[in-house]
Amino acid sequence: MLTHLFPRWEGDYLGIWFLQLAELLTERGVNVHVVAPHFPRGKTEEDMHGVSVHRFKYAYPDSLESLAYTGEMHERVLHGNLLQRLSSVSYFTSSICKVIEVVRRYDIDLIQCFWVLPSGLIGILSKQFVNRPVATYICGTEMAVATKIGFLRSLVSSIFKHNDVIFTESLKHGPTSAEAAIQLGAPPEKIEILSFGVDLEVFHPVPIRKGLKKVIMYAGNLILEKGLVYLIEASKKVIEKHPDSEFILIGKGRDEKYLMKYVERQGVKDYFKFLGALPNTELPEYYSLADIFVLPTLFQAVPMGVREAQACGVCVVASDIGGVPEVIKDGKTGLLVKAGDSTSLSTAIIRLIEDEKLRRRLAANGKRYIEKYHSREAKVKILIKIYERLISK
Repeated sequence: MLTHLFPRWEGDYLGIWFLQLAELLTERGVNVHVVAPHFPRGKTEEDMHGVSVHRFKYAYPDSLESLAYTGEMHERVLHGNLLQRLSSVSYFTSSICKVIEVVRRYDIDLIQCFWVLPSGLIGILSKQFVNRPVATYICGTEMAVATKIGFLRSLVSSIFKHNDVIFTESLKHGPTSAEAAIQLGAPPEKIEILSFGVDLEVFHPVPIRKGLKKVIMYAGNLILEKGLVYLIEASKKVIEKHPDSEFILIGKGRDEKYLMKYVERQGVKDYFKFLGALPNTELPEYYSLADIFVLPTLFQAVPMGVREAQACGVCVVASDIGGVPEVIKDGKTGLLVKAGDSTSLSTAIIRLIEDEKLRRRLAANGKRYIEKYHSREAKVKILIKIYERLISK
């Protein structure tokens, strides 16, 4: 498993999905080894929950390792300073050497990459030395960048053609869809549609005593692309009509301070709580406390936060963009609103606050939908079958 984002220590939320996937595969008898970038003062070899993790150094001293774990890797490689660009060269060579070393030492059968860039490129280059099948999972940001820059578009197309399998999250919606991959040159016969599943052992309704306030919640990255400015603007109309409303934002991100100041400027500071990043084990309690979960995003694949909220029995309002409509069936498993439209967002929230019967019906439908189609166990079984098919070739 090759990724540029993976938990750095116990409790680190960065790349937590990849660790959880590695754990599930390990529990089912798959021998998983993770190759990920090193970070300042980090270990180069360690065991995390039964998963072997190998971290490659790419800058000396390691205090100069500044590409990964920032959320800005593509920007730093393409537009960063001279040191960051030089580090990117070392990053590629060091990662390829580490992949080759791990594959040969542990007799690895398949290389699973997350993100087309950089991991997908590293995977196919390593393949030339170890002759193993390579599967790449499209994670989103690299596709958005590739569509805007000509030489990256050609590079991504080449990576797709040399992969054995390309995993996409959805069929037609958003940058991680099969449609987007095909437009960038992916052979249709190599595409498998498979989104990450929800861990139903963790995410389920938690008995909790609710207060008198109506709680509207968001969980995810605190970045402008998630449309949180529109949620803050929408909150003014919600509060005007329902002053007992409370907005809880869970997560961290580069725009956290800006959003805090924006809440102040809009005069709704007393109605918002910024709780920071929380471990998965604590999230179900907050989901269960919420009356409505909101995802006002402007850019989105198939959203994990929405599916977690639904698994916990929470009614969801989300933007009609990207892969969201593949999870939220408007009027059936939640409500969809126009992306970037604070008025339609506030209208939907107010509607759900005032119509408890509708809110409960949508929440119940959403929970059943996730349990039937989006459990992590079901997804992992499909993934293992695909791996077995590739290895048998």
